[in-house]
Amino acid sequence: MKTQKSIRCLALAAAAGLLLSEAVAQQVTVIQIPGYHADAGEFNITPILGSGYGAAAVVNNGFETFCISRNAGITVPGTFYYSVSVNEIYQPDNLTISKGTAWLYSSFAAGTLAGYHYDGAGIIDPGHILSQRAEDAYQLQLAFWTLEGQYWYGPGPGPLSLAEDLANPWLALVANAFGGGTGGLLAAMSANTPGGYNVGVLNLNDVNADGSRGSVVQPVLVLLTPSTGGSGCRVTGGSNKETNNWQSACITTARPSFISHGGQVGASLSGETPFSPYSPCISGELQHNRHLTKQSLVGNFHASGNGNVHQFDSLLCACLPCDENPFAVGTVGEICNPNDRICGPTPRRAPANKICFSGVGDYTYSNGPKTVKAVFRVDIEDRGEGNSRASSPPADRYRIRLWLLDPACGRSYGPDSAQGLALRLAVSADPVTIASLATTENLKFPLVAGAPDIDDGGDMTQGNQQIHPETGAVCK
Repeated sequence: MKTQKSIRCLALAAAAGLLLSEAVAQQVTVIQIPGYHADAGEFNITPILGSGYGAAAVVNNGFETFCISRNAGITVPGTFYYSVSVNEIYQPDNLTISKGTAWLYSSFAAGTLAGYHYDGAGIIDPGHILSQRAEDAYQLQLAFWTLEGQYWYGPGPGPLSLAEDLANPWLALVANAFGGGTGGLLAAMSANTPGGYNVGVLNLNDVNADGSRGSVVQPVLVLLTPSTGGSGCRVTGGSNKETNNWQSACITTARPSFISHGGQVGASLSGETPFSPYSPCISGELQHNRHLTKQSLVGNFHASGNGNVHQFDSLLCACLPCDENPFAVGTVGEICNPNDRICGPTPRRAPANKICFSGVGDYTYSNGPKTVKAVFRVDIEDRGEGNSRASSPPADRYRIRLWLLDPACGRSYGPDSAQGLALRLAVSADPVTIASLATTENLKFPLVAGAPDIDDGGDMTQGNQQIHPETGAVCK
C-alpha cells in the first residue's frame, strides 16, 4: 500500500478563495513518479490538458509539470478540481507568471529544453543517487521559483540577486533568450502576456468529502489549447516578380534575379497557435520560387496542410497600425482598423492585417524533386489594394525565411529531432512580438534559431496579399 506524502513546494498557507466558475467541476489526478526531489517537480497530471507536449514530457498518459508558488501545499497522489487560467494568474498569490517561466516551460513541455536530460525518469539508482533528469528537474524548479520572485541565490529576490541567480543553468539559459546577462534575466522576470508561449496556469482545489470544492492547493504550469475560432484569419494572393532576396554562403546555386510566390494558408482551417508541431488545425498551401530566369529556377520551396499532410507548426494573426497613419487603432477584433484605408486590410473587412505562420516544408536547389527539409517562417502584411510603384504607401509585405536541414548549412539533423524541434519552436509565431509594429517580424528565440539560409521578400512592388476572416470551419 502506498503512503501519501505531503509535498511542501512551499510552506502551507491559509488558502484564499479561488475565483472560479463552479459550473466547470472538472478534476485531475496529480502524482509524482518515484525518484524526484520530494519538495519539487516534476509532477505528473492526468488527463493531458492543452496541446503541444513532446513525447519526453508525456509519462504514463499524463503530462509532466512544475509547481509555481511557495505559498500553497499539495498532497500527492490526489484528485483535485482544476481551472485553466489563460491569463496565467496563479493562486493563492493572485500573480501573473513571468515571461521566463512561460518560456522555460514551453521549451520543457515541447521536449526541446536545451541541456535537459529527458532520457530516463526520476528513478533512484541502486546507489540512491538521483538520476540526471531528477537533478535537472530540481534546478528547473528552483529557476521557476526564482523567476516568480520566491527564491534567490543571493541576498534577496529579483534585482538583489541577479548575478548570483545566473549560476542556475536554466536561469542563465532564459537570460540569454531575453538579451543576456543580468539585464536579460530581469526582463525574463517581467509579467508574461496572456497566452504568451502557449503556457497557462492550472489552478487546483481540494475535493471536500461531500464533493464540493475545497481549499486552494499548489498551482502548476500547463500548455494551452490553441484557439480554433474567434479572430482567426487566412491569407490568399502572391506575386510573380519581386527582386528582394538573400542567401547564405552555404547556398551554392546562383543568387536569383527575382522571386515569386503564391497560395492560400488558413483555409479551410486557421487554428491559431503559437506552436503545435504538425498542427492538423492549419490547412493550406504555399509555393515559393527563386528564379534565375522566368523558366529557370535556382530554388523551389513548398509547404502544405491538407489531407494527411500537416506541415504547419504555428499561425497567428495581428492587427497593426502603420507609420503612415499613427492614429490607426491597431487592435485585433471583428474588424481591424475600421474605416482606415491606409494601414489595411480595408477595403476587405477582416479581423487582422498581419499573419505569421511557420513549419517544416520541402526544398530543392532547382526545379527537380524536393529532397531537403526546410524549417520556415512567413510574415505577411495586408496594407491595401495594389502594390505597383505608383501605389500609395504602405505596401503589402511578404517575407519568407528558410533554415535548411542540410549538412552543407551546418544542420545534420531532422525536423523531429531535439535540435529540429528547438529550431522550429525558435522561429514560430510569437503572440507578443507580432502584435507590435516594431517587433512583428522578430523571431521567438533568435539566439537558438541563428540566421536563416534564405531570407527573401520584403515590401511588395507587384502582386497582392489579401487577409480574410477565417472560414468558420472547426478543427475536430
